[in-house]
Amino acid sequence: MPITGANGGLIGADNTPAAAGDPCATAVTSTGCYSPTSTTATVIVVAGGGGAGTGGGGAGGVVVVACHPLPTSNVPVTIGAGGAASTTVSANNGSDSVFGSTTPITAKGGGGAGGSNSCSHKGKDGGSGGGGGDDGSAQPGAAVTTNHGSSRAGFAGGKGDHGTGGGGGGAGGSGGKRGVAGFGRTLVPLGVPECIGEKGFVGGGGSGWNYNYGECASLAVVSACRTVTPYAKVPYAVNHAAFAGGMGGGGAADAGRIPNRHPSTPSCAVTNATAGVANTGGGGGSGKGAGTSQAGGSGVVIVLTPAAATLNSGVYNIKEQYAAVRGSRWI
Repeated sequence: MPITGANGGLIGADNTPAAAGDPCATAVTSTGCYSPTSTTATVIVVAGGGGAGTGGGGAGGVVVVACHPLPTSNVPVTIGAGGAASTTVSANNGSDSVFGSTTPITAKGGGGAGGSNSCSHKGKDGGSGGGGGDDGSAQPGAAVTTNHGSSRAGFAGGKGDHGTGGGGGGAGGSGGKRGVAGFGRTLVPLGVPECIGEKGFVGGGGSGWNYNYGECASLAVVSACRTVTPYAKVPYAVNHAAFAGGMGGGGAADAGRIPNRHPSTPSCAVTNATAGVANTGGGGGSGKGAGTSQAGGSGVVIVLTPAAATLNSGVYNIKEQYAAVRGSRWI
């Protein structure tokens, strides 16, 4: 008969391993309170995305803090709004998102993009930097640090150029020239399901305006791959390429023709710019050419709490016990 409660040899039923599942993810999508269900959690704070100008809006910062202690009382949560857009002057930054008050976790709002005005070409600094405006000297915004700066919360925007705005920086990568938006950050490896954010990604940069490049046939490819086809074969066919926003809720730039500059080339359908997706912190997409530039998306707070353990009955040998301890399934 096994010795109940022993730590070696055969292990009895009152000291059995627990089968732990995936963590429980709770998304707080509006300002209010979070009611803790555990004493510690992984807390992910995503700020609001920056608005678009002629460049793409920078994504809201994404801050991840593991093993964060939780009180027994409700925790105040502020969800940052997306920044407003403007094609003439620099767009507005997104607002900060904050979890808690005693030891708050703060993510900084994404940087607003630069505009077409000669005094406001520069993208603004933020959680991720806004893209520079449509000028060769337009500098992007930088990513700023947070009070939990041990892990990177965002990246810089892309530099503007003549006739093209820079892409907004993302939480997973920098924006680039010719409207290329920075990628967001995937939270799936942390245990966040794909139904949160854009397939589990948050913090995608907004796409900047691009006057010179792109052709009708390449638009779908550019959108699907989120890459640039440089120096398109029909340089005057489209006023700019339909660049998609960065994965993670980044807004797309508009596409279409301003008055036909090349009569032998068929017109392309106009696609309006899109805003950053709500509760992703995505930057807004630029709409200078055929529409209106768009605002950034609001932020979100995600709390990952340990899954409840399921006790198993029976007897376990030392090898099974060791594997359970190594896998944190032993109680």
